[in-house]
Amino acid sequence: MKRKKLPAQTLKYLLARSGGFCENPDCNKDLFVFFTKKTFIDIEQAAHIIPVGDKGPRSNEKIVGDIDSPDNILLLCPNCHSIIDKAPSEYTRDRLLLWKTEHENKVVTLFSSKYTCKNREEFVSKILELNSSNNYYYKTYGPTKERESISIDDRKDSWDDYVISKIIPNNREMLQLLKVNKELLKTNEVELISLYEDHVHSFEINHLTDEKRANVPLFPKELFQSILGE
Repeated sequence: MKRKKLPAQTLKYLLARSGGFCENPDCNKDLFVFFTKKTFIDIEQAAHIIPVGDKGPRSNEKIVGDIDSPDNILLLCPNCHSIIDKAPSEYTRDRLLLWKTEHENKVVTLFSSKYTCKNREEFVSKILELNSSNNYYYKTYGPTKERESISIDDRKDSWDDYVISKIIPNNREMLQLLKVNKELLKTNEVELISLYEDHVHSFEINHLTDEKRANVPLFPKELFQSILGE
């Protein structure tokens, strides 16, 4: 199978999640090499965990969905990419997925201190502000029945703009608040964090890459109703 070029939006998404460093935990090489006179080159390579075609490394594994989904790709330097593909029995699907998950979590954790709350009252206040913002933009610009009279193109353009500038950043902040402040949550709330994380992740994939997922997990209303006492 001829390998198609990875969509630019997908590559941008992967670079953001990787922080611009090789996702091999034993390497973490900077994927941008700078020279004098303010010039630089980027050396990142998009490594498929499950390959394109039936003869590549780890081709005995199967994937459900798009082979070019960000979930199936990690960013590596050229050397690490070559190594994992020449020794697939050592660098299995599970091992590479662990690299990806731990690396991306590490990037997020670097900024986690800003989300730490002193008490539940402070936590609830921050969640309320972000969730109220999302509700406002959804009701005002989202694909609701009340906006069916507006042309589809105008409706989509305005909603897409606010998804990128408001909804996604707010979702990310709420997810980090939930993860960092688990000790302030009730047991049922902690149990719903993974569901919200799946929703946030799939929502981003649909809006920031060329992959479209039909089965995006629904927004877990019960989580926020419990937190906000609704």
